[in-house]
Amino acid sequence: MIRSADFSEEAEIDLLPVAIVRRPLESVIGDRAKIRRAYDDLDWFDGADVLFEGRTRFALRHYDGHPPDTFTIYVDRAAEKDPGAVALLLRELDLSPDLLAWQNEGFARSERRRQTGAGFGVFR
Repeated sequence: MIRSADFSEEAEIDLLPVAIVRRPLESVIGDRAKIRRAYDDLDWFDGADVLFEGRTRFALRHYDGHPPDTFTIYVDRAAEKDPGAVALLLRELDLSPDLLAWQNEGFARSERRRQTGAGFGVFR
C-alpha cells in the first residue's frame, strides 16, 4: 500500500536513485499521492514522496531537462536494509521491467543477494 508523504522538511533523508521509468509520473501516480513542484540542490522537479507499506520511503521525481515522459525512483538509503522494497513498489505501481530505461545495478545486486543469494530477479 502506497501512502502520500512529504519529505521536503527532512534534512536527514539520503536518496539513492534506483531506476528510471519510461512513463509520465502523473499517469503512474494517479490519485495515490500528491505531486508537487519543488527545487532541491540539483534543479526544479515535479515529484511525489511516498511511504510504501508504512516503512520504506521513496521519492518519484521528474527533473526539468530530463527526457519527457520519464521519472526517476529514489529510495531512502535506509531501504538497503529492506530487501525487495523496490521490486514491491514496481509491482504496486503496475510497472513492468520493460518500462525501466535504467536501473542502479549496484542497488539491484545488493537487493538480489539479500533476496535470493544469486541470479537476477529483482524487477520481475
